[in-house]
Order: sequence, then structure tokens, then C-alpha cells
Amino acid sequence: MLTNGINLAIKRLKEATPYAPQIIKGLKHILFEEDMVQNTFVTLDYREKIHISLLRHVEALCNILEVHYKIRDTRILFYKGSDRICFYKDESLAPEGLFCPPSSFFQANLEQNKILVKEVVKMVQKAGGDNIVDLFCGSGNFSIPLARMGFKVTGVEIDDQAIDAAKKNALLNRCHEKTNFLTANLFQKGLDCLSIKKADTMLMDPPRVGAKKICKELDIVRPKNIVYVSCDPMTLARDIASLMKKGYGLEILKPVDMFPQTFHTETIALLRAG
Repeated sequence: MLTNGINLAIKRLKEATPYAPQIIKGLKHILFEEDMVQNTFVTLDYREKIHISLLRHVEALCNILEVHYKIRDTRILFYKGSDRICFYKDESLAPEGLFCPPSSFFQANLEQNKILVKEVVKMVQKAGGDNIVDLFCGSGNFSIPLARMGFKVTGVEIDDQAIDAAKKNALLNRCHEKTNFLTANLFQKGLDCLSIKKADTMLMDPPRVGAKKICKELDIVRPKNIVYVSCDPMTLARDIASLMKKGYGLEILKPVDMFPQTFHTETIALLRAG
């Protein structure tokens, strides 16, 4: 969505780049983002790792734009004020906001994400129980709101920066005593990486490839309920079929239109053990 902040950032970058033309060389794409508190971020992504010779041009551009910068591998992040994105904020579920580095995953449609989070919380409440395992938890998009509602949540994520952000978000929103966050590659280690072997509800929000390995290994934890958030109907259908073979019944299927006017649909499924 082209907000006023993003439109202004595009305009200023167009005006400034002629004064630092070396910035454009080797550029793959530019990402513009605006968060829940109207901070604007511009990420330049290059085909190769940033060479030290580019730094003086980056600093010159920063002086023109009156912004700060951070470099990580092939990316340059320009920001003013905070270098963290506020991707979610809610008066009761996350009153101080949820933050993450721009390089970590978060739902692109921030307004629809508010609806997505509330629907997931409703489904977990409907499922019942106290102990939640949140797989592919990111920076706590679901974990923190659930902990704020009184659930005990164990979040698992491969991105160590996201896990660090999730821990900080839990402290910031005063629910850290209800959360435990682990860094693990679920695609390689599967459910063996979990320190707990029992959960009332397993919540998972995997990437587009789905959670095939997790579904096969479900007996390790054997949750009473599963809340599955999917961005791909094909892999969701495949994984639900696998779960039904293991004795789970599909109770609720709810779509959330995260990308209006496209075929992409976010879907939340609630399954219960038979």
C-alpha cells in the first residue's frame, strides 16, 4: 500500500540519487515500508555483498536525506529514528507494540494482520487449554497476544534476530513470564527440537511450502488441538489431509484477505484430535 510516508520516501530518493549515482550500480531492488507508528524504511538490495568502497556514497546519501543507515550483507537499510519496524499494536493484546528488524518476516498488510491476530486468538480460545506451542513464531505476532490473554506460550523460529525481537517484545508488553522462545530449524530438526513433549494447542504459521515434516512427526507432541495459519491453499489442503489421517477433525476454516485484488488468501484452520 502506497502510504503518504512511502510516497514521500520515493520522491526524496529520486531527487537524491543523482547526487550519489554509484548507489544505483548493482542494485537488485528497493523495498519501501511504513510501520504502525508511521516510521518509513527504505531497503536497497544488491546482487552482491556491499563493498567498503560504497560506504562514502551511502554516507553522502544519508546526509542529503537526513537519515541513518545499517548494512547487512547485500542490503542497506535507511531509516529515521527507530531501526525497528512496529508491525503490530493493539490496546489490550500488544499495548506497547510489537517490533522486529526490517530483515525479519512480518505480515506485509499491517491492517489486515490486526484481523488475522484477533481471529487466531479467538480460535486458540475456542480450542481451550493453557499451553500453546507456536511454530514459525517470527517476532511474536501471535505469541505475545496469546501470552497477554493468559496462555503459556513456547515460540519456535529459525531466525535468531526474530527470536531476539520476540523476547524483547514479551518484556516490553509485560508478558515475558508467560513466554519461552527457542531458535531452531523446524524443517531440519522437526519437533525433536522442542523441550516440551505435550501441548494443549499447537499453532503453526509456516511459509508457503507448508509443514509436511511437522505433520508427520506430530506424535512427538500429540497436541489436542491444532491452529494452522496458511498462505497457500494447496499446501494447507495437503497438510490437513495428513492431519486427518492421524485422527484430527477439521472444525473451522476461515479465510482472511491479506492481499485484496489478488488470488492470495491467508487461511486459518482449527483441527481437533478425535
